[in-house]
Amino acid sequence: MSHVSLNLVLFNRLMRPCVQFIRDHELFGEVHTSPSLYNLDLQVIRDPGSVLLKRSIHSRSIVDQHALALGEKVQQYHSKNMQLLADLFKNKALPSSSVQTVKSLSSDPQLSKDWAYFAPLQKALASHQVILVKGATGSGKSTCIPAALLATEPQGKIIVSEPRRVAAISLAGYQQQALPGNLRQAVAYAVRFQSTVTLETKLIYQTDGVTLQYLLDDPCLLNVSYLILDEIHERSSNQILLLAIVLRVIRYNPKVRVILMSATLDEVQLLQYVRRYTASTSISLDNPHYSTDVSFQPCREDYILQIVDEIVTLHTTTTCLDDGILVFLSGADDIAVCLALLWERLSVLGTGRQGERPWVVIPFHSKIPAQQALYPFMPITGRRRIILATNVAETSVTIPGIRYVIDSGLQKRMMYLPEHSTSVLVVVPITISSHMQRKGRVGRTQQGTCIFLYPKYVVENEMLVNPHSTLQFEPIDHIYLMLQSFSQRFKESFPSFSLCLEVTDLIDLVDSTKLSLTKQTLYYSYLLTTTSPSSITRQPTLCISVAGLVATSLPVSPRTALFLMVAYYYGVQREACLIAAGLEVGWDDFLGTNNVPSLCQGSDHLSLLYALVSPLSKTGLASQSYHQANQVAHQLEDVLDRTFKLHKDTLFEFLRSYIQLPDLIANPSLATETGDIIRLCLALTSHMTVAQRTSTGFCTLFSGAIVNPSSKSSCAGTTSSFLVYNHSVVIANKVIAICCTELNEHMLKLNRWLAVGTPFEVISQIPKVTPQTTKLGFRRNVKR
Repeated sequence: MSHVSLNLVLFNRLMRPCVQFIRDHELFGEVHTSPSLYNLDLQVIRDPGSVLLKRSIHSRSIVDQHALALGEKVQQYHSKNMQLLADLFKNKALPSSSVQTVKSLSSDPQLSKDWAYFAPLQKALASHQVILVKGATGSGKSTCIPAALLATEPQGKIIVSEPRRVAAISLAGYQQQALPGNLRQAVAYAVRFQSTVTLETKLIYQTDGVTLQYLLDDPCLLNVSYLILDEIHERSSNQILLLAIVLRVIRYNPKVRVILMSATLDEVQLLQYVRRYTASTSISLDNPHYSTDVSFQPCREDYILQIVDEIVTLHTTTTCLDDGILVFLSGADDIAVCLALLWERLSVLGTGRQGERPWVVIPFHSKIPAQQALYPFMPITGRRRIILATNVAETSVTIPGIRYVIDSGLQKRMMYLPEHSTSVLVVVPITISSHMQRKGRVGRTQQGTCIFLYPKYVVENEMLVNPHSTLQFEPIDHIYLMLQSFSQRFKESFPSFSLCLEVTDLIDLVDSTKLSLTKQTLYYSYLLTTTSPSSITRQPTLCISVAGLVATSLPVSPRTALFLMVAYYYGVQREACLIAAGLEVGWDDFLGTNNVPSLCQGSDHLSLLYALVSPLSKTGLASQSYHQANQVAHQLEDVLDRTFKLHKDTLFEFLRSYIQLPDLIANPSLATETGDIIRLCLALTSHMTVAQRTSTGFCTLFSGAIVNPSSKSSCAGTTSSFLVYNHSVVIANKVIAICCTELNEHMLKLNRWLAVGTPFEVISQIPKVTPQTTKLGFRRNVKR
């Protein structure tokens, strides 16, 4: 009997549906194991036994412990604090004292010459196309130089490219208050999903990603007089690509001038790199005249409580409420917990003379809306300014009234997981350049004090001098795609132009295996396609597809762009834009309430959609996240409509023929409801993150890695055989899938890269691997 039962179990297991990824062996060769992650410890610090490294490793558990103990108080204190800030800064503008310096040099075109460094800068710009400006923090690089150039009334635009969104918004707001009335309308900012640029705009502060998008429309910078790349030392992937492109195209436009600025860059190394392409020189700005006291403290295990204790001590021992405190933490979750603990500790100290709290806590990180990004710079009287910030506050901004800086020594970096085809944010120690930048937040307008919550020997012996390029950590699919798109568009005007990731100096920063995986990801996502075999190598080559060109025009990741294209094809682009906007704002913000997962059991994507189309009062979501997501969705839909007007016919033909999208009119049983069509779009475009249930968890089809849905997900405890997820996080050495949706095998069968059926049926669908002739082997055959 047991023998019969065993055979029945084996038979059922063999007949159970399964899915396997179909690979193109002729193009990419044999399947090889994805490379293991870089040794992150040695990539972010010199000593793997560093106390600061241990703090970064345990930081997530420390924050989670406090969040669990505080419970709903975290959200309650956050809402209460934001309402207080909204009331406090209502109808307020930037203080006039903080903009006096810029006014003095830009109120009249002739007054710009009064700025001490304008003469050497003007002389350098007259004889060189590229200028390197190195100056200490607070020397006026991000404010005085653009204002001085604007006062000369250039013919073209002045673009200041910033690595961070918050810096672009705050600097533009600062300049709008600083400049005289006739020039205020000439200043604007442009970040992803937000722009205040008009026809009258002459000075634009924008992020590096927006600058790359601008280059697609104006590749020779014909409408630009000055391009300023700020904080060039950070070596982000967008910065590296931007600099590589600009240095190659400015020879086609000798009128444009490029200014590279930083306080901590390696001047000699950068000049050597730039001089490969054009003549360049450098100028230096003097340091601020105010001294800064430095204090190093031992590392405590609970650094959140250590920060709170330091803030409370400073607040109770210093009587002058005008002396502000700037605190550097790693992320928004740290800030939320620290804010709640501060409210509990400071509230028991009592109120001021007029019954008001003698302090105000201001969060400052990358997720805050544009209006709230100006809160740290607003005038405050009778209250101590306590700013809880991430590394967005360590460069390009001067916050008025800051007397004390408290540094945790931590930051977050994006880390690419090739085996999961996704990225995660990892808390890591800062570098010496970040240490100096944070120290430079004080001593600008008055004497200051820096309190570093780690020993001095950590800086001297353990920290890296400068951060490694983000090309080593982050995914490069958008970089590779943008480079392909730019090269193709530029060749239309200049056929001899050549720029590709394989042959430029960028190759030194990109691992060859990672580059191969990037090509595979883009190819299997239909964003790269093959051309006819070369007469020399007799092998097909990869080039950007129509879908890839459209993806570079959309302000989202390549995978999300493909999802939006297919959704547009099926007429559910409005719903798809809402889902994409919710993911951009932050899925964790919506999972903070227990109402969202229950809206649609088995699909976080649809739960997010229903939450954003439902009235706010019925969802229990935070008002800020709800309205921000809807605003982003409207802007994304407008961009999608404008892009499809240019490429609709060719793109739809590509989607029908190459991706082989099914016709829902001819096959109405596939999907009739909006929710079913969204699931179908996910099944057709997210095959890189499709996972199949196994005995140990869900196994990703592309790489074989194990993931499991988040406990907050509507797919937690699911009995479905297949699911797709948006991204993943690493918690306690386990990979957790975020934003999951259950899929059935009938929808997965429609994906051309997936073989679905019983094990015997799947084997019959997988093409046989033919022996592949390598380049070396081909040459040997020819020689024979």
